[in-house]
Amino acid sequence: MLYNLKSKTEQDRCDKRYEKAKSEGWLLDMTNKSKSSLNMNSYFHLICAYFGLQSGYDAEYVKQEIVKQIVCPTVFNVEKPNILRGGEMYKTVESWGNLGHEEQNFVINKFIVWSWDKAKIRLPDPKDLLYIKEVRIEVDRNKQYL
Repeated sequence: MLYNLKSKTEQDRCDKRYEKAKSEGWLLDMTNKSKSSLNMNSYFHLICAYFGLQSGYDAEYVKQEIVKQIVCPTVFNVEKPNILRGGEMYKTVESWGNLGHEEQNFVINKFIVWSWDKAKIRLPDPKDLLYIKEVRIEVDRNKQYL
């Protein structure tokens, strides 16, 4: 679980969770998540998960169906040569990881705009570190629904 310890409410939640862990003898791992920025891959998965929480879809559906098929089909729906069939072209859906930096940036920006225009869901801008932190906490707290 992630807790923003600058918030009194979050401190109280953290204290309760710690007391439970202590009383039940849990093996506890505490890590400082004060990293100021996310890499593009983590950011993409975070905003897909957050969109899913806000819209009722799971994160995988958001990535595969909404982003790849509705928001940016021209980026993800591609034709590639099948080397086992003499170069015959086949249609496939491109993986996020195979996109270049500029394509990933284009997809993220288009998804942010689309999310607000079509679903009225505000996704955090990559530079809005405070909002990203809040979104990370909410996603982590609700990951069982994703």
